[in-house]
Amino acid sequence: YLQNEGLGGVNILNGLITIDTNGNMNVQGVLGATTIKTQRLVMQGDVGSATIPAGSTYVEIDNPDVKENSQVLLALRTLVNLHLSVSYTGTGRFVVSLPSAQSENINFDWWVIGKQ
Repeated sequence: YLQNEGLGGVNILNGLITIDTNGNMNVQGVLGATTIKTQRLVMQGDVGSATIPAGSTYVEIDNPDVKENSQVLLALRTLVNLHLSVSYTGTGRFVVSLPSAQSENINFDWWVIGKQ
């Protein structure tokens, strides 16, 4: 057991891995796993929302974590009968496009999944 009596948190490698008395774990490096099972996933950083303005067919989104081989997942927030697509992915940015300009703003959420 580590801290079997729960008197304090656990600090490993001078703070690179810490576990507090509530069971919250922080890892400063990369956490690798074959499977991760969770009831709730909270993402920070590579998720966001954007809008393709009315009359336009695309929007460019700057994100320093995007690489040429990153995957970008999209979810529409505006009810329309058309598809969004990621038309370009490059270092530091990606472009989301529509097949034709719309008369209203098109809102969507995005999630960047980086590949190494």
